[in-house]
Amino acid sequence: MKAFLKKHKKRLLIDLAIVLALAAMIIDSSCRIVKSEYTVSSENLPQSFDGFTVAQLSDIHGRMFGKNGQRLIEKIENERPDIIVISGDLADENTENFDEMEAFLSALVEIAPTYYVSGNHEWWARCLDELEEIFEDSGVKYLKNEYVFIERSGEKIALLGAEDPNGPATMIKPPELVEMLEENEGESFRMLIGHRNDWREKYPRLDVDVIFSGHAHGGIVRLPFLGGVLGTNMNLFPDDVDGALESGRYTLIVSRGLGNSVPIPRFLNNPELVIVKMESE
Repeated sequence: MKAFLKKHKKRLLIDLAIVLALAAMIIDSSCRIVKSEYTVSSENLPQSFDGFTVAQLSDIHGRMFGKNGQRLIEKIENERPDIIVISGDLADENTENFDEMEAFLSALVEIAPTYYVSGNHEWWARCLDELEEIFEDSGVKYLKNEYVFIERSGEKIALLGAEDPNGPATMIKPPELVEMLEENEGESFRMLIGHRNDWREKYPRLDVDVIFSGHAHGGIVRLPFLGGVLGTNMNLFPDDVDGALESGRYTLIVSRGLGNSVPIPRFLNNPELVIVKMESE
């Protein structure tokens, strides 16, 4: 054995270093929150909303960063957003500590008005009734295929929330939601929150200005120059898994998310806080 170790010492040390480096990268990819910043410019945005800032959270999957999500809360506070949007998969089938989640959501509302839409996992987990009670107690607004207006200096913009398709088949579809807004309120700058990242494929001409989505987890594993490796259906090198993407009609913001829902660990794909600033052209 001593002879073997002596002969192969260098190789063993190299292998150990590689294993430790990979372990460190996996831990970092799972735990260290990164911030991605985007700017959306639009002539439809009222002047009083120039500089309006949105913090987007997505695909938390019940995970808290520190007690009651304190590490994430501090990062959001530093950005001083005007609103916070949660684009689905806040909880999933494995979420147990809803008390901690309520404390986290209450802290978000203290920072800025907070809006939520459902993801596929809340429907699978059948936990939306429990979440709705938490939203009511914490002050989070759950947008169920509906819209609200945000007002500033006598001007307003619309925020629409589209339920995940895993909901009831009788739900209205996003084009119907937008049409309802147009019929009732007329023209406005429109932001939409919707969980899935396939908007450019399904609704390329949807008459909104910005869509906030998630679902793809950034491809779970990311490689330099190649981006996300795995789609939600385990397809290789999927499209539209992160970033600010243009459809020709709107800007699609796809968050890489914060948690995970598959056995494969996130790799080179840190939990992401998205910050979007609006500019009036």
